[in-house]
Order: sequence, then structure tokens, then C-alpha cells
Amino acid sequence: MKWLVAAVALVVLAGAVYIGISGQSSALPQSSSQPAAQLAPSTTAPTATPYPDNQVISLRVDPTAPVVYQYLGTGLTLNGHGTLAILDPIGPDEYMGIYRVPYSQLGPVANLELDAVTASVSHDDLDRLGDWAFPLNIGRADDVPMTVFSTVGGMTDQSLITPQFQRLATDGYQLGVTVAAKEDAALMTIDVVVQPHLRAPNEMYTVLAGPTGDQFSVPLEQYTPGGFDGQALVPTSLYGTDLPVSLAAASLSDGSAISVGTWPIKVPPRPHNNNLVQIHATAPGDPAADKPGILANGYWFEIGEKLVGGDLYLVVNLSVTVTIAPETPPGPVPTR
Repeated sequence: MKWLVAAVALVVLAGAVYIGISGQSSALPQSSSQPAAQLAPSTTAPTATPYPDNQVISLRVDPTAPVVYQYLGTGLTLNGHGTLAILDPIGPDEYMGIYRVPYSQLGPVANLELDAVTASVSHDDLDRLGDWAFPLNIGRADDVPMTVFSTVGGMTDQSLITPQFQRLATDGYQLGVTVAAKEDAALMTIDVVVQPHLRAPNEMYTVLAGPTGDQFSVPLEQYTPGGFDGQALVPTSLYGTDLPVSLAAASLSDGSAISVGTWPIKVPPRPHNNNLVQIHATAPGDPAADKPGILANGYWFEIGEKLVGGDLYLVVNLSVTVTIAPETPPGPVPTR
């Protein structure tokens, strides 16, 4: 990623927006803040431009945007040559950048990297959010933007150096690449949309199975906001019995606990069924609940049995309804 360092150093030192590893600064005419899929093809006659015909350059969506040293950027590599683009915010939780790719520079495969960048004269601090390779088959007649690549990413515990972009890692994002063929070059648009911030109750959940004095727990692991699953081995002493299974919630804020519900299941004396679902419980949520949590939000709860190598396991899936957190205004963007 040395080309990124050189590119950003030129941004800071020159006080102008550098676009392209060996290209030049360029800005689009004031453009519409529409997602890439909604950009209409130009209906005006082509005019001469100062753009080079032998190199890829990138274009700022907002030509009036200040030079920033913390930004969301992409690196596009075609035929071994890399070009940096700064993605400008075009709306709440949406960013866009554009590459102008002369037809002579098109390659069969494009490599794209997405980074949250903190730049300085001496070096860059990069938080890599994703990198992909995708085929790039473009005809000169394809004036209407066509989607050549789309993906989703994030929803991880990655901690970013640039806190203003943390939600891309935490909440996830959608990335789309569209291409439109113009008279003398292809325009590639990169569109990144941050997923809504989903807020789950600040609780932990416990599943206990078996009669009093002979209970065992089913540990639950969270795999997404509000989503939990787990499994546990059923002791052979409980084969052939009615097994009560209870779900409890404990607040991580004040430690208070509540019983969500108890359901009975039958354990066969000689287990032979595989992936047998015995309980499927749902609750829509009660806005009149005493406090925020699983009862106020609602949930979906499933209990099943699975036979593995002659051993019987209790399998639990829990999905607690999440809500979209209210938006908070972004902090100031550092500029130079």
C-alpha cells in the first residue's frame, strides 16, 4: 500500500485533492447526490476534456469538499496499476466515489480495497474494511449504468483508528460498483451505504434444562445483534423424561433478572431422531413492559434435539427483536 502513502502525502503537501496514483486532480461538475444505480446517462453531446487517455483517475463527487486527512477511500487496481479515490458523503450514512477508466486501461479483473484512512505527510494509518476481485466486462454501448459487483461487509468486532467510520465495522455496510460506458472512457461509481445501527437489549440470557436438582445449562453465544445460539449434551439419566426448559434474562445495567418462560419437551428413551424441533415460541413484544428488554422488544425462541454419534444434544436458537437506534449527528471532520 505504498502508493496510498505517496498519494495522500501529495494531498496534504499540495493542499489540493490528488486523485490517481500517477494521474491528476479532477472534479466533476456539481452532481446529484443519487446512489450509483439511479444515475441517469448523459444526454448532452460529448465535449473535449483535459483527462488523460492513458491512465485511470478518480473524480470527487463534491468538487467543493475540503481536503481531509481522515476519510473513507478505495484503491482500484487494474493491470497492476493502483489508483486512490476519496469517497465523499452524499447523504446520511452513504459515501460515493468515481473512477474514470480509459478503455485502453481496462483489464479483465478489477481489484478493489476499502479503507478508513488517517493520512499524514510521513505515513498513513489504514483500517482495511475489505478487499475483493471481480470481473470487469464492459462494452462501449453500455451507456446505462450496470452493476458489476456488490457485496456486504462488516458486523465484526474490529476496532478502527478512525472512530467516525466505526459503524462500518460494527453495523456493517453494503458496497456496490456500477459502470457506465461513455464516449471516451468508462465511469466506475463506488457506492457505500452503512447499515442502520441496530440496538439490542443490554441483557444476557440463560437457558436451563432439567428438573430441579438435576439441571444443566445451555451456553448461548451471540452471533449478531439480538441473535444467540447454543447446544449442550443431554445427560443419559434424563432419557425418557419430560424435560422442562426455561429461559431467563439478566440486565447488564443493574443486574436484575426475570424469567422469560418455561417450556416442556419430551426426551425419548432411545434417541433416534435427528434435528427434531420440539418448541417454537414467539412473542411480539409488550410496549407496556416494566422496563426495556426482551419482553418489551419481543423474541423468537426455538428448542430442538440433535443426535450426534449416538449422543443427544439440546439445541437452542434465540432471536431478540432489535430496534434502530436514533441517529446522532456526526462529529466535525478534521481538515487541513
